[in-house]
Amino acid sequence: MMYRVFAQGMLQTNCIVLQRDGNCVVVDCAYGSSDVESYIARNSLNLVAVLLTHGHFDHCGGVQHLLQSCGNGKDIPVFVGQKDLLLAQNASKNRWHIPARDCFPTQTLSEGRFSVDNFSFDVLETPGHTAGSVCYVCEDLLLCGDTLFRNSVGRTDFPESQPLQLKQSLQKLCSLQKNYTLLCGHGQISTLDSEKKNNPYLYDITH
Repeated sequence: MMYRVFAQGMLQTNCIVLQRDGNCVVVDCAYGSSDVESYIARNSLNLVAVLLTHGHFDHCGGVQHLLQSCGNGKDIPVFVGQKDLLLAQNASKNRWHIPARDCFPTQTLSEGRFSVDNFSFDVLETPGHTAGSVCYVCEDLLLCGDTLFRNSVGRTDFPESQPLQLKQSLQKLCSLQKNYTLLCGHGQISTLDSEKKNNPYLYDITH
């Protein structure tokens, strides 16, 4: 499996394309993700699903345009954590008035394993940044949205946040034994071992 990361939209959201055997899955899609759409078209990839790490507008506000541009008229499933469904459906009403289109996920997720076409994912429920935040494990990748960043963690000062739950979510990620490549919702790529060692927000968990 190959992956590409594109920083898209006004908040430079990391929109991730996973690809295998001519098929692709997009994880998070900001409004204005033209680089993602061009990459899919240029490589003649077959879009089979869109996965959302959470329902914030900067991670789902470009999904509808992506489906229109790259869906080839098919019913492409869009997945989101159960508790973030309404948040995604109201992406255009974000508090910063940044351009975004409402997103209409077709399937909601809870903790466990699922497959779509020739991709398999383990879903980890990681509330904190939002109530319905999830992370995805796919082979050697941990796609963690805005739960964990390089040397930082996601904000929990929004009305939809669950600050008391974030530590438990971080503990869950730190309990993973494999040194996954960490694809965050914004910023640089990292590894799980590097964050366990260097991230100051994980110090109380890992020491």
